[in-house]
Amino acid sequence: MATKSENMEEIEVPEPIFLTKEESAAIREREAREKFGMSAEEFFEAWKAGKFDDTQTNHVRSIGLAMSFPEYWEL
Repeated sequence: MATKSENMEEIEVPEPIFLTKEESAAIREREAREKFGMSAEEFFEAWKAGKFDDTQTNHVRSIGLAMSFPEYWEL
C-alpha cells in the first residue's frame, strides 16, 4: 500500500497483519513465561492484584503485556 509522506513523497507502507485469538494467546503465554516466569493467566491475575513493583522497567514490561489481554480493556 502506498501513501504520501509529509513532504508528499510516495512511500510504501506494509499491510497490517492480523493475528487470530489463538496466535495472540500463544504470544501472551510466551512473553509471560519469558519475562515473568509464569503463565499468562497467572501474570494477568497478579497484575490485576497489583503484585508488580512500579519501577520504570517493570511498569513498561508489565503494562505492555497487560494491555495485550482483551480483558484489560474491559476493566
